[in-house]
Amino acid sequence: MKKSTHSLLNWLPLATAMLLLTGYYILLTNQTIKSGLQNPENLYYLSKLMLEINTPYFYFLDFNSYQPPLPYFAALLFRNPYAANIAVGIFFALFVFWLTIKKRYILTLIFLLFSYFFLYLPLLYLFTSKLQMGLYFFLFCLCNFFLIRFIKNRKIYDIFYFGLLYGLSYFTLYEAIYLVPLYFLIIFITTPDIKLDHKLSLILVAFMPIVFMFLSWSYLCWLFTGQARIVVSSTPYYLRFMVYLPTSLLRDNLINIFLSSFKFTFIYYAFLPMLFLQKDFWRSPLTYFYLSPLFLMLLKTISWGTAPEFYEYTIFILIIPVVFYFFDFNIDTTKATAKTIIHLIFAIFLIIGNIAFYNYASREENQFARVIARQELHVEERYYKEIADLLNETSGRIIMDDDILHPVITCVADTNRFLLPYNLDFKTGLNNPSLIADHIVMTDRPYADRIAKIWPPRKEIPGFTLIYASEGLYLYSKYQ
Repeated sequence: MKKSTHSLLNWLPLATAMLLLTGYYILLTNQTIKSGLQNPENLYYLSKLMLEINTPYFYFLDFNSYQPPLPYFAALLFRNPYAANIAVGIFFALFVFWLTIKKRYILTLIFLLFSYFFLYLPLLYLFTSKLQMGLYFFLFCLCNFFLIRFIKNRKIYDIFYFGLLYGLSYFTLYEAIYLVPLYFLIIFITTPDIKLDHKLSLILVAFMPIVFMFLSWSYLCWLFTGQARIVVSSTPYYLRFMVYLPTSLLRDNLINIFLSSFKFTFIYYAFLPMLFLQKDFWRSPLTYFYLSPLFLMLLKTISWGTAPEFYEYTIFILIIPVVFYFFDFNIDTTKATAKTIIHLIFAIFLIIGNIAFYNYASREENQFARVIARQELHVEERYYKEIADLLNETSGRIIMDDDILHPVITCVADTNRFLLPYNLDFKTGLNNPSLIADHIVMTDRPYADRIAKIWPPRKEIPGFTLIYASEGLYLYSKYQ
């Protein structure tokens, strides 16, 4: 009885922390939605979810889109992308708390990292507004955890878990497949005691899931769209670019990532010397895994030509508890002096990171920080609501390309009215809209809007009249 009570008391802090964190994330999400700030990514998933639930014969997976499927299914599972996003953050926090329980002698260190889930603005933004990247970062850290544990303990089921999770990460972010060379190199360098034939077997177990998922998804894309695009189309360019990558460009990108991430994740760089002071650090798996987020951000920069958004640098912090779970500290964190220093360092870095996020982040990130600070802001996406209000006052079918107009779907009461690109009669409506549509919604971007490409904005459409034009959006309705 005493043992059972003691075990229950051990788990009581975990349950309390999870309940507080869940309530806190729900409160923040409601606050951002009430302020009118809704992330375009979550609006996209919400529109697909509304169509899936309310519209018969709707294909939830749009193979014409570059969006991977796993975030879709997470949104479908929780019936809401915001709930799915919060759940990812809670599971991630549970994972960190589990590391805390298992590694008691670094309790102070990982508990402080866990507190970042409550107070660090980039993490709050990640787990309330970015479902895709939050899910990918979670899978990325789990992959690294199981691969490190395999290298340390040589248990075959760990490499199997790694392969399965790594395969799933491809369905979360297509660029995950470009990490294959890094993991291949890690397995070869950090397992010098394993024979070559056994290494090849391990590599087969590790990479078979992602290869299978890559090929099967490419086949499905070819089957439904006539082309195996997504990663296949970009791989030759990516490989050619990497082979002929100028050294100066690589250096400039590394410097840019370092300078951008330094003010947000200085705590990450503060622990680097501890890893490099290890004996044979170049053979230690911890060194490679600790540097893997740096490689991931560099990969994103040089392959797509765009710098990472500031919230993406949170992966530098999220990888710390995973790596240091396996690291043997020489610091006695039970001493009062060590505790005071560690608390002070984390508090300083937390404050600096939040200030930097508030002042230097992108427009969406800055708006989120202002909402948290309860400041008034102007949200430009409200004109979607205006056009949706006009549609709600009418009846009849609406032809529209939802690749960029998906926020309209979230504001219209009856989603069965929409005629979208994946409907069988969309092409008929596109060429002769008066036959099957009563309203046309389009943008002024023919390169992204299939309707605007055929019918240029502000030009006459037979049988229709322009009744709304604002902010690059146009609404046509049939003559009465």
